[in-house]
Amino acid sequence: DNFNLSKLSLPNHNDRYYLAKVTNISDIDGTIRKGSGTITFTCFDYREYDESKTILISNNGKITLKYNGSEEIYPTIKVNIINNCSKIKINFNNGLSTSFLEFNDDFRSGDILILEQSTNKLTVNNINKSEIWHLNSKRHKLMPGTTNSYSLASGSATFSIEFNAAYL
Repeated sequence: DNFNLSKLSLPNHNDRYYLAKVTNISDIDGTIRKGSGTITFTCFDYREYDESKTILISNNGKITLKYNGSEEIYPTIKVNIINNCSKIKINFNNGLSTSFLEFNDDFRSGDILILEQSTNKLTVNNINKSEIWHLNSKRHKLMPGTTNSYSLASGSATFSIEFNAAYL
């Protein structure tokens, strides 16, 4: 991927991947039909990830999930606005910490808000809108072996939690 981080799956281990970058390529020797060479991949992130993404959709404004990965991760939160509102607030609790995510804007029915917590990127309808993130909001991680509870405290919306479990 133009020397950017990409998925690297190892043989006989197709259900998980590493994030790797090509850091060296040797010249390829041989003929047009058969050749050999060396490609060096470097993993800048020590974790391996589940190939399949877990997506959980809120039911009656709530999601409860037990995280079974062995390494903590930031999930992505997607919010689908149902009716016009000015505030979306989602409470979070995992027994180790309690926090919330709050967004204040002139939301319209059909708007889609996406918070990629790993990078702090916040978009509404694919437009960067980081200024709507309430200052007291705190991003949160899924911790190994914990049960995580989310609940919609304000707004008219459904939401989903998306992540690829991470392992050592």
